[in-house]
Amino acid sequence: ARAEVRERSHVITKFIKVAKECRKLCNFNAIAAILAGLQNPAVERLKQSWEDVGVRFTKAMQELVDLNASEENYKSLRTTLRLVRAQPCIPFMGLYLRDLLLIEETNPDTKLPPGGTSEEEEDGGEDRSVEPLINFDKHRMVAAILRVLRNWQNHRHVFFTVSPIQQYLEKQRLALTS
Repeated sequence: ARAEVRERSHVITKFIKVAKECRKLCNFNAIAAILAGLQNPAVERLKQSWEDVGVRFTKAMQELVDLNASEENYKSLRTTLRLVRAQPCIPFMGLYLRDLLLIEETNPDTKLPPGGTSEEEEDGGEDRSVEPLINFDKHRMVAAILRVLRNWQNHRHVFFTVSPIQQYLEKQRLALTS
């Protein structure tokens, strides 16, 4: 049983290390995925395994959790993303999908022009309604989010080839396709 606890502790530590490396690479989407796994109730209830994780890694885990905290509309993550805007980054897509959904649900596709009405005027019953106009404000908000995402697509990560790893992955790919 102790060996299992120690093994689980090593796996938890390994994932925290990977998340820390993802932070260095500005891969916030991977950080969110790793945290989702580590914060899964089935993993969180492994109290003995978590107690075996070193203080340094427990602190690193808490820093990552604080970074991805949803409080104040992900304030910490949004601030960090603004700071890394000029470098390669894989943002947490859930943040932007949430923003796009909010824009879609809270802003109508069309709106009446100033002074426009959709009801008949009271003077003589004549219909003076006007056609609703496209809500360009909504589309500008969507475009602003897409512009931020496109900006990160223009920044390329530069990775070095590690031949043994590349060969191993190629062998795995070939094994899967045959």
